[in-house]
Amino acid sequence: MRWSLYESFRRSVHDAVADGDDRPGKLLRAYVRVSMADARDAAGLRDSVALAAHVMGEPALQHIADADARRWREELADDGLPPRVVRLVVAASDGVSVAPLWGTSLAHEDIHALEEELLELTRLP
Repeated sequence: MRWSLYESFRRSVHDAVADGDDRPGKLLRAYVRVSMADARDAAGLRDSVALAAHVMGEPALQHIADADARRWREELADDGLPPRVVRLVVAASDGVSVAPLWGTSLAHEDIHALEEELLELTRLP
């Protein structure tokens, strides 16, 4: 069950890679789009954050989160963008996902604006 949370997100991201997008950063752009779509679903986001927090609070299950994080680092490192761009975009995308924990959720228009700004960062000149 807990592993399926991570696998579901991974499948969603890979499925969101735009057809015909063969430019560097295609996986990162999909990561942003899925993260922002999830951020717009407040109820679903609260459930996902609560489950992820539970997994991370159990030392016996921490290896699941660690393994998933390693896979993302490897896949996104191979996506063709500079590491500084990947770090910034992932941190911002993930930050939107955990914002409900702190009561700092963005308004829908701000999520949309952030999504566009992050996607712009993934497009190399």
